[in-house]
Amino acid sequence: MPLYCTAIGKALLAHSDPATIDRILTGPLPRRTPRTIVAPGLLRTQLDNVLDQGVAYEYEESAPGIVCLAAAILDGTEPVAAVSVTGPATRFRPESHATPVQAAAAGVASILARRVMPNVSAPSLMG
Repeated sequence: MPLYCTAIGKALLAHSDPATIDRILTGPLPRRTPRTIVAPGLLRTQLDNVLDQGVAYEYEESAPGIVCLAAAILDGTEPVAAVSVTGPATRFRPESHATPVQAAAAGVASILARRVMPNVSAPSLMG
């Protein structure tokens, strides 16, 4: 799915470097459903809101009947992944799940930050 029409894509895109954001906003934004955001200015506003709110939303933009929210998992300021929750538009209200999704993303980011990376420059024990 294109970044611009999914909550997880918008969460990742909002935290991407300016060149990536500009490339997406200046490229074609084909409509996937009647609710797909295809206006670059409106999409930029949504990305700014993602940075302010910490979560991205999708309301039937990638597929009819589906709503979603997502939060980016950051390594410092770089997005490395995202957490999302999706449900049917008829009964799922993504706004009510923003706090747990943000907490899940922050928890994963914290675990990744504490991970010990192997020291590739350590001398070999094999002579």
